[in-house]
Amino acid sequence: SMSRLYINLGTKQGLNPNRLLGMINETVQDRSVRIGEIEVLRSFTFFEVNQRHAANVVKAFEGKYAGDRIKVDMAEGKITPRPTVRKKKPRTESRNKFQKDNS
Repeated sequence: SMSRLYINLGTKQGLNPNRLLGMINETVQDRSVRIGEIEVLRSFTFFEVNQRHAANVVKAFEGKYAGDRIKVDMAEGKITPRPTVRKKKPRTESRNKFQKDNS
């Protein structure tokens, strides 16, 4: 079973899934930690780790990055899937303001 964790870094701080995996490997130094889904948002990220390692991951980040204000904590709920299709706004007819007036 997987636990969902939160880290207060996102795309705004240059985080992406590969960078997060590198941070986890460097910080935890335990190759048996399994990583599940990763959801990188603008200012924070949710990621899953196997439940038996969740507390160790949180604890490892507390000591490692304390001066950099990086916070990892347990999150609540499930990872929300991103919408694959965005609703299109209805087209409004607009007049080209650079169109030559033939009147």
